[in-house]
Amino acid sequence: MSDVFISYASQNEAKARQVAEALRAQGLSVWRDEDLPPHRPFSDVIEERLREAKAVLVVWSAAAVASQWVRAEADFARNATKLVQVSIDGALPPLPFNQIHSADLSNWRGDVRDPHWLTVVDSIAALVGAEPPAVTTTPPSDKPASAKPGARAWAWAAAAVAALALVGVGYWIVLRPRRETTTPTARFQRS
Repeated sequence: MSDVFISYASQNEAKARQVAEALRAQGLSVWRDEDLPPHRPFSDVIEERLREAKAVLVVWSAAAVASQWVRAEADFARNATKLVQVSIDGALPPLPFNQIHSADLSNWRGDVRDPHWLTVVDSIAALVGAEPPAVTTTPPSDKPASAKPGARAWAWAAAAVAALALVGVGYWIVLRPRRETTTPTARFQRS
Protein backbone atom coordinates (compact mmCIF):
# COMPACT_ATOMS: atom_id res chain seq x y z
CA MET A 1 0.00 0.00 0.00
CA SER A 2 1.30 3.45 -0.85
CA ASP A 3 0.42 6.81 0.61
CA VAL A 4 0.18 8.58 -2.74
CA PHE A 5 -0.82 7.46 -6.24
CA ILE A 6 0.40 9.88 -8.93
CA SER A 7 -1.70 10.23 -12.07
CA TYR A 8 -0.15 12.00 -15.08
CA ALA A 9 0.09 11.95 -18.85
CA SER A 10 3.05 10.05 -20.24
CA GLN A 11 4.33 13.28 -21.84
CA ASN A 12 4.81 14.66 -18.32
CA GLU A 13 6.85 11.73 -16.99
CA ALA A 14 9.86 13.91 -16.03
CA LYS A 15 7.71 16.25 -13.91
CA ALA A 16 5.86 13.29 -12.36
CA ARG A 17 9.21 11.76 -11.40
CA GLN A 18 10.30 15.09 -9.82
CA VAL A 19 7.05 15.26 -7.84
CA ALA A 20 7.43 11.63 -6.72
CA GLU A 21 11.01 12.19 -5.58
CA ALA A 22 10.01 15.29 -3.60
CA LEU A 23 7.20 13.38 -1.89
CA ARG A 24 9.48 10.44 -1.09
CA ALA A 25 11.97 12.88 0.41
CA GLN A 26 9.14 13.93 2.75
CA GLY A 27 8.84 10.31 3.93
CA LEU A 28 5.78 9.39 1.90
CA SER A 29 5.45 6.18 -0.10
CA VAL A 30 4.56 6.90 -3.70
CA TRP A 31 3.24 4.77 -6.56
CA ARG A 32 3.23 5.72 -10.21
CA ASP A 33 2.99 3.62 -13.33
CA GLU A 34 6.75 3.06 -13.58
CA ASP A 35 6.08 0.47 -10.87
CA LEU A 36 3.75 -1.63 -13.04
CA PRO A 37 4.75 -5.30 -12.91
CA PRO A 38 5.26 -6.79 -16.37
CA HIS A 39 3.29 -9.95 -15.59
CA ARG A 40 -0.12 -8.41 -14.80
CA PRO A 41 -2.73 -6.46 -16.74
CA PHE A 42 -1.98 -2.81 -16.03
CA SER A 43 -5.65 -1.83 -15.64
CA ASP A 44 -6.02 -4.34 -12.78
CA VAL A 45 -2.88 -3.05 -11.05
CA ILE A 46 -3.86 0.60 -11.49
CA GLU A 47 -7.30 -0.06 -10.05
CA GLU A 48 -5.79 -1.85 -7.03
CA ARG A 49 -3.27 0.92 -6.42
CA LEU A 50 -5.94 3.61 -6.71
CA ARG A 51 -8.08 1.79 -4.13
CA GLU A 52 -5.16 1.27 -1.74
CA ALA A 53 -3.68 4.78 -1.95
CA LYS A 54 -4.62 7.25 0.74
CA ALA A 55 -4.25 10.21 -1.64
CA VAL A 56 -4.28 10.53 -5.42
CA LEU A 57 -2.24 13.37 -6.85
CA VAL A 58 -3.34 14.29 -10.37
CA VAL A 59 -0.74 16.20 -12.37
CA TRP A 60 -2.79 18.22 -14.84
CA SER A 61 -1.35 19.52 -18.10
CA ALA A 62 -2.75 20.03 -21.59
CA ALA A 63 -1.78 16.42 -22.32
CA ALA A 64 -3.36 15.15 -19.09
CA VAL A 65 -6.63 16.96 -19.82
CA ALA A 66 -6.78 15.05 -23.12
CA SER A 67 -5.95 11.69 -21.48
CA GLN A 68 -8.88 9.37 -20.76
CA TRP A 69 -6.70 7.45 -18.28
CA VAL A 70 -5.89 10.56 -16.24
CA ARG A 71 -9.53 11.62 -16.26
CA ALA A 72 -10.63 8.15 -15.12
CA GLU A 73 -8.05 8.11 -12.29
CA ALA A 74 -9.06 11.63 -11.27
CA ASP A 75 -12.73 10.61 -11.26
CA PHE A 76 -11.97 7.61 -9.06
CA ALA A 77 -10.03 9.85 -6.64
CA ARG A 78 -12.78 12.50 -6.58
CA ASN A 79 -15.44 9.91 -5.80
CA ALA A 80 -13.24 8.46 -3.04
CA THR A 81 -12.56 11.97 -1.63
CA LYS A 82 -8.81 11.58 -1.94
CA LEU A 83 -8.11 13.87 -4.89
CA VAL A 84 -5.25 16.39 -4.80
CA GLN A 85 -4.65 18.37 -8.00
CA VAL A 86 -1.77 20.35 -9.46
CA SER A 87 -1.29 22.03 -12.81
CA ILE A 88 2.20 22.00 -14.27
CA ASP A 89 1.60 24.10 -17.38
CA GLY A 90 -1.29 26.39 -16.44
CA ALA A 91 -3.91 24.03 -17.87
CA LEU A 92 -7.10 24.08 -15.86
CA PRO A 93 -8.59 20.77 -14.76
CA PRO A 94 -11.54 19.76 -16.97
CA LEU A 95 -15.13 19.46 -15.78
CA PRO A 96 -16.02 18.38 -13.08
CA PHE A 97 -12.52 18.58 -11.56
CA ASN A 98 -12.42 22.36 -12.02
CA GLN A 99 -14.75 22.59 -9.02
CA ILE A 100 -11.86 21.52 -6.75
CA HIS A 101 -8.85 23.75 -6.18
CA SER A 102 -5.71 22.91 -8.11
CA ALA A 103 -2.27 24.13 -7.01
CA ASP A 104 -0.29 25.95 -9.69
CA LEU A 105 3.10 24.28 -10.04
CA SER A 106 3.85 25.72 -13.48
CA ASN A 107 6.87 27.58 -12.07
CA TRP A 108 7.89 24.90 -9.56
CA ARG A 109 11.42 23.61 -10.06
CA GLY A 110 11.60 21.15 -7.18
CA ASP A 111 12.02 23.63 -4.30
CA VAL A 112 10.36 21.97 -1.29
CA ARG A 113 10.00 25.42 0.33
CA ASP A 114 7.86 26.79 -2.51
CA PRO A 115 4.50 27.95 -1.05
CA HIS A 116 2.50 26.26 -3.83
CA TRP A 117 4.33 22.98 -3.20
CA LEU A 118 3.72 23.28 0.54
CA THR A 119 -0.05 23.48 -0.02
CA VAL A 120 0.18 20.23 -1.99
CA VAL A 121 2.19 18.52 0.75
CA ASP A 122 -0.20 19.80 3.44
CA SER A 123 -3.21 18.44 1.52
CA ILE A 124 -1.55 15.06 1.05
CA ALA A 125 -0.53 14.96 4.73
CA ALA A 126 -4.15 15.63 5.74
CA LEU A 127 -5.40 12.74 3.58
CA VAL A 128 -2.62 10.37 4.61
CA GLY A 129 -2.99 11.21 8.29
CA ALA A 130 0.58 12.40 8.70
CA GLU A 131 2.10 15.53 10.12
CA PRO A 132 3.06 18.05 7.46
CA PRO A 133 6.86 18.17 7.27
CA ALA A 134 8.68 21.01 8.98
CA VAL A 135 10.26 23.17 6.34
CA THR A 136 13.09 25.54 7.05
CA THR A 137 13.19 28.90 5.31
CA THR A 138 16.99 28.97 5.42
CA PRO A 139 18.56 27.85 2.16
CA PRO A 140 20.70 24.72 2.64
CA SER A 141 23.94 26.54 1.74
CA ASP A 142 23.30 29.15 4.45
CA LYS A 143 22.80 26.66 7.27
CA PRO A 144 25.19 26.95 10.21
CA ALA A 145 27.60 24.07 10.71
CA SER A 146 25.51 22.77 13.61
CA ALA A 147 22.54 22.29 11.26
CA LYS A 148 24.45 20.24 8.70
CA PRO A 149 23.88 16.47 8.60
CA GLY A 150 26.12 14.68 11.07
CA ALA A 151 26.99 17.83 13.04
CA ARG A 152 24.58 16.94 15.84
CA ALA A 153 26.07 13.44 16.14
CA TRP A 154 29.58 14.88 16.38
CA ALA A 155 28.42 17.34 19.07
CA TRP A 156 26.95 14.48 21.11
CA ALA A 157 30.10 12.40 20.68
CA ALA A 158 32.29 15.32 21.79
CA ALA A 159 30.07 15.90 24.82
CA ALA A 160 30.27 12.20 25.75
CA VAL A 161 34.07 12.20 25.49
CA ALA A 162 34.27 15.36 27.62
CA ALA A 163 31.98 13.83 30.25
CA LEU A 164 34.06 10.64 30.39
CA ALA A 165 37.23 12.70 30.76
CA LEU A 166 35.71 14.63 33.66
CA VAL A 167 34.62 11.41 35.36
CA GLY A 168 38.11 9.98 34.91
CA VAL A 169 39.81 13.07 36.38
CA GLY A 170 37.36 13.11 39.29
CA TYR A 171 37.98 9.43 39.95
CA TRP A 172 41.73 9.97 39.91
CA ILE A 173 41.53 12.94 42.31
CA VAL A 174 39.31 11.16 44.83
CA LEU A 175 40.84 7.70 44.78
CA ARG A 176 44.50 8.36 43.97
CA PRO A 177 47.07 6.99 46.44
CA ARG A 178 48.09 9.64 48.93
CA ARG A 179 51.59 10.04 50.31
CA GLU A 180 51.81 9.76 54.03
CA THR A 181 53.74 12.45 55.85
CA THR A 182 53.56 10.67 59.20
CA THR A 183 54.58 7.21 60.18
CA PRO A 184 51.87 4.59 60.40
CA THR A 185 52.14 4.32 64.16
CA ALA A 186 51.90 8.06 64.66
CA ARG A 187 48.51 8.07 63.10
CA PHE A 188 47.02 5.96 65.87
CA GLN A 189 48.63 7.66 68.83
CA ARG A 190 46.51 9.81 71.05
CA SER A 191 47.76 12.98 72.34
